[in-house]
Amino acid sequence: MYYTGGKKAVEVHAAVWVPDSEAVVCMHCKKTQFTVLNRRHHCRKCGAVVCGPCSSKRLMLPNQSSKPLRVCLNCYDTLSRAKAQQNDVSSPNDNNSFNKDLKERGGSGESSGEDDSDEDDDTNKLNQESTHD
Repeated sequence: MYYTGGKKAVEVHAAVWVPDSEAVVCMHCKKTQFTVLNRRHHCRKCGAVVCGPCSSKRLMLPNQSSKPLRVCLNCYDTLSRAKAQQNDVSSPNDNNSFNKDLKERGGSGESSGEDDSDEDDDTNKLNQESTHD
């Protein structure tokens, strides 16, 4: 690992996004065709171009953001399993009661289930305003 300018080099980099032009259909379900209304989304972990339903989960990726980020269902499953295994290995004296409580109630604490794009919010507002006229 190299040090430059007094800062520590990052160990984990964000995924390189697949260009939009490379994907006319969802790279996961292979069914959803992208249109003006059916938008492309990029998994923040692997960079794949996926549809909304195939990227409806969010996870904390601390090396990229302090907020949960949109990830595809494959990355969500993989990262969730890895985290669960890590929690199982940790000692019972760790403060995991919050995570255990969430699991018992059926929640993961990982995903808000909300969209990640401010553009969507703006588009929805414009659509709502035009329908109310």
